Amino acid sequence: MGDVVGFGGSVPGRPSHPVVLGLRAMRVHHWWYFALLPMAAFPRLLRWPPELDSETAIRLPLAIGVALTALAHAYLVNAVSDRQMDRNPRKNALPPEGPLPVFVPWLAVILATSSVGMATMLGPLALSAALISIVAGTIYSLPPRLKSLPFLGLVGNALIFFPLLFLGFQHIEQITPEIQAMGVVFLTLLTQNQLVHELADREEDAARGDRTTGRTLGTWGTAGALVVLGGSGLVAVARVLPGQDRSWAAFCGLGCSTLLCCALLGHPSLARRLHRVLALVVGALLFAQASG
Repeated sequence: MGDVVGFGGSVPGRPSHPVVLGLRAMRVHHWWYFALLPMAAFPRLLRWPPELDSETAIRLPLAIGVALTALAHAYLVNAVSDRQMDRNPRKNALPPEGPLPVFVPWLAVILATSSVGMATMLGPLALSAALISIVAGTIYSLPPRLKSLPFLGLVGNALIFFPLLFLGFQHIEQITPEIQAMGVVFLTLLTQNQLVHELADREEDAARGDRTTGRTLGTWGTAGALVVLGGSGLVAVARVLPGQDRSWAAFCGLGCSTLLCCALLGHPSLARRLHRVLALVVGALLFAQASG
């Protein structure tokens, strides 16, 4: 990578071309697997051999495309918002000083417009989910900047990712109890991971003036919140899937995730990485169970 030129000085380690800057600022490697959430609507693809009909062949790529563009928009907006505070080029490729390349905000607009356009072809349910994610991804980082507010930041973060689970569905009646349970587990694990993330970044957030939930609660308060989240998730899954033994992955996953986070809360960065791996395993198991 080269130095940035034409942005009020050179910043070592940052790429110079505006297009490269915009693409790198999306940080796709941090979130690409979330774009697979729309597969929840197509459990037959997880069987062997997979069952792929013509409707699925059209809807699935569109739904994944909506998720990709919505998330790319959210992360790009976040990079723009935080560029003056993120001095590490590995965290934010945009230059911290000088004018923002004109291409970058236009790219954010193009991504949001593309996401809405593709969602329109999927029906009202997908369009609503896409709009919620895009709006949340915008106000999470830009004014009113939900990420700087305790508890509201957690809600904003959840609204970026959670709706993506429903992009592949045509009608709300298609959301079975198994999918509802999957949604409960996903939302619980997502919020737990965000809490640990906020705890790991509390010093950096303090320097920015952001009062996140993790920073507000502190270590012990965050531990209590993690336990409450895990317990609430277990109760919700039990209510959604009463008397069904197929929820073992959900129960084990929520229990293990809560124990893992609380045990490693003194090392929140490590806890977050391990929790992410556990969440991916639990999600894969739930997808497999949903395929029947």
